[in-house]
Amino acid sequence: NNDHDKAGNIDTAFNTTKGDLVLILDCDHIPVRKLLMRTVGFFYNPNVSFVQTPHWFFNPDPFERNLQTKGEIPVMNELFYKVLQKGNDFWNASFFCGSAAVIRKNHALEIGGIAVETVTEDCHTAFRLHSLGYESVYYDQIMVAGLAPETFASYVGQQVRWARGMAQILRLEFPLLNWKAKHLTLGQRICYFSATSHFFYGFPRLIYAVTPTLFLLFGINPIQGLGLETLFYALPHLLISLNANYITYKEVRFSFWNEVFEFVMSFQTGYVTLMAVINPKLGSFNVTDKGVSVSQRSFDWQSVQGLLVVTAIVIAALLAVPFWLLLRPEDAEAVLVNAMWCVFNLILLTAGLLVAFEQPQQRPKHRLLRRLPVTIHTTDQSWPGETVNISESGVLIALDSWPNLPDQVDLEIVGDYGRRAFVAGEIIRKTPISDHQVHLAINLINLTQAQLDDLVLVIYSDVREWYSQKRATLDRPMGSLGFLATGVFRAFRELNTQTSTKVRKQIRATVQLYWEGKFYSGRATEMGVMSLRVELERSTAYSDTTEQTSPLLTPEDLRRMEQDQPFVGLLLSQESTNQLPQRLLAQIVDVEDLSDQVAIELKFPDQLKQKQETKIKQLLKVL
Repeated sequence: NNDHDKAGNIDTAFNTTKGDLVLILDCDHIPVRKLLMRTVGFFYNPNVSFVQTPHWFFNPDPFERNLQTKGEIPVMNELFYKVLQKGNDFWNASFFCGSAAVIRKNHALEIGGIAVETVTEDCHTAFRLHSLGYESVYYDQIMVAGLAPETFASYVGQQVRWARGMAQILRLEFPLLNWKAKHLTLGQRICYFSATSHFFYGFPRLIYAVTPTLFLLFGINPIQGLGLETLFYALPHLLISLNANYITYKEVRFSFWNEVFEFVMSFQTGYVTLMAVINPKLGSFNVTDKGVSVSQRSFDWQSVQGLLVVTAIVIAALLAVPFWLLLRPEDAEAVLVNAMWCVFNLILLTAGLLVAFEQPQQRPKHRLLRRLPVTIHTTDQSWPGETVNISESGVLIALDSWPNLPDQVDLEIVGDYGRRAFVAGEIIRKTPISDHQVHLAINLINLTQAQLDDLVLVIYSDVREWYSQKRATLDRPMGSLGFLATGVFRAFRELNTQTSTKVRKQIRATVQLYWEGKFYSGRATEMGVMSLRVELERSTAYSDTTEQTSPLLTPEDLRRMEQDQPFVGLLLSQESTNQLPQRLLAQIVDVEDLSDQVAIELKFPDQLKQKQETKIKQLLKVL
């Protein structure tokens, strides 16, 4: 039932299901296996209507990726879920957040189901349940992993919906003075009023940005006596406020970042909240785009048009400062105070604009920092290790040894509670960490749907605790401001992309390479499932029709080999045995002249993979 979007679908499910408790998850949310075990017990209290758990996003949002915070700066929702929801819960006012929650169905049906009058149906539903005197529980453990909006445009769409919906609730219900909500306590009313009025920051934030420019551009003095005496009054207040925020939020909201969050959305939230107050029926539910891939740098002009205009006004005001100092030196104090104010605003506005400067994703899937036991299997040996980070497309593994591995291996990855995933991988890079430890970067290949399902469960569901729930870094106010001020340098610097290197098993085998009717003797030094390195004696070869030795590998031969990349036959055998050689077909991809030898890179053709793979793996086992 799409009549009322998400709310309508949930209400339809309420009427067609038999259970009393309903777990609600967004389609991009993956629960840990113990979610119900940790939450259902609260419903032994018959007055509890729902249990809400935090939302946690394992991929970087536009602020993290585009400002390149490397996960060291708390994201926007950390303040809400780590501080505000806890405070709401103290007053029995924690509200339903649309997902990662278990709700008692008969309580929801008592209020007519999920609210459909606003586009933030979750908070509106919670308000109505609390209005009947029911209780809620906020369980502060991350039990669900989901996707944050990848692009700035998606983020804007999500925030606009939240801003409109909260303003609609304020307009329709006005929690502070709603006489119909007889069971709401004063604490609950204040909590809901705070939540529903939060998004009205848009126009005040813009006024804050424009105010100092009025004096520098038009000579309009918005504050009487705007000179050093005003600065002396204002500065202690600003410093005390900054310190108070630091003491309260130093782990969840770094200094000056709230201003950036608000500047970025100031035009959009200002407009939609105003329109929602005028007509709360305006606007419709929009689904936030998730799973979008950003492949190259781009600037989202459309989403920050208004912010660009404000930034241009601030820059113009700063350009007027020298003229003021030359023509009106008696106003130097007021000019300098307003100029400092504009510089501060420009730092924040520039950081806000850089959020719209999309930075490319360097991996197809975001890696999670998870330490999981893993075993690397080859045809004849196994090595235990531990994952450093992992996703559905790749994994970084730490080993306490330097094994001699082929390019393709089998992996056994174990979750926190013993769930296992068996997958195949291609080693693309081997990085020494110390004299005894090495990191292996592995791309996962040829995953079946069953293997992918197992891997998703191991990564996202078989979880004892998300490591990212604990933040080690604390706010440093001046460091935070410096980070924002230098954002433009990070945004345009060259991206560090790690290149792949050939990882193959080191072997010692004799080889005969057959090309254009002649056999060339040499030895194979490296071999993998997909490729091989052969070193040939340059000066000798023999024909298949005569055993006479003659110098055949001329510079012209090498040039033709490299240019034509022909298919050649190979006879490989172990040096220390007299076993019959294995016959293989390979293609030359590169030729390197080493004076007395020729190093040839060969790859095994994909079209013969099924036919030759068994032979290749057998050779890797014995060589």
